[in-house]
Amino acid sequence: MAGSFQFPNLCARCGHAEPTTVWTLQSVHSAHGSAATVHTFQYLDLPVCASCRKSMSVGLWVTLALSAMAGVAAFFPSRELLAAQGLPAPWIGVAIAAFVGLVVFTGCFFILKPFTAREFAKLPPGGGTVVFDNPEYQRQFDALNAPVPRYRA
Repeated sequence: MAGSFQFPNLCARCGHAEPTTVWTLQSVHSAHGSAATVHTFQYLDLPVCASCRKSMSVGLWVTLALSAMAGVAAFFPSRELLAAQGLPAPWIGVAIAAFVGLVVFTGCFFILKPFTAREFAKLPPGGGTVVFDNPEYQRQFDALNAPVPRYRA
């Protein structure tokens, strides 16, 4: 499905001509059944210019760094608080504090990412076509990937 898309010779994010690199769009969809949960992973390389790729990469690293600092900031007070509780083994307090730090890191990452490294395209659940934030790029993409009418006998 994803391999059949044709892309305009423009940056998918800003619209500059002649994109020189790609940004990988990732999407995970889950279907919960009675016996199992099925996760579908989709990856699509979108054409972008070097400036947009750098901007997205920096935004992602800033998000990771801020989230890591928040996670570490939550770890140390939690560890001190738990150490004062007199737990039977000291490693239990460290493990609980590490879990608290991980939860804070994950929460901060997903809260900050839309502001620091906002995606410029989305893959809708269940497949279909790609939706771009750039309306001109979307128009050209749709023109290149228009459904072909099928002849019925």
